[in-house]
Amino acid sequence: MIEYTIDGSSWLEYNSEDGVTLTGENIYTVIARQIDLAGNESEESNTITITIDTTAPDSPVISGIADGVYYNNAVHFSVIVPGVQENVQYSLDGGSTWESYTEYEVELADEGEYEIVARQVDFAGNESWSTTY
Repeated sequence: MIEYTIDGSSWLEYNSEDGVTLTGENIYTVIARQIDLAGNESEESNTITITIDTTAPDSPVISGIADGVYYNNAVHFSVIVPGVQENVQYSLDGGSTWESYTEYEVELADEGEYEIVARQVDFAGNESWSTTY
């Protein structure tokens, strides 16, 4: 028989037909062990930590430029993220292609029209709402 515990709760028998379902946004720790027919317990498995994260990160703010304004020289913009900053990205073509935002600011020097979009993607793959200019 295989047993498992979640977050140090009481041991439960593992059923391969039902599996184990973790629901709700949380960080879970899971440990397993095996018990033979004579009642001898194996050593406990390594602790496995599982994070369920379904919340989108904070939306970034584009700073340093204004929507609909014409500039006659190079202009710089920054992407500001409130809270924890994870994978911040920006696009100059409305979201068709994305670049990682790693600089302090981005320079727009080439003549043309830009549709600037910024987003944040957290470690679980949740995307923030995009900010567009």
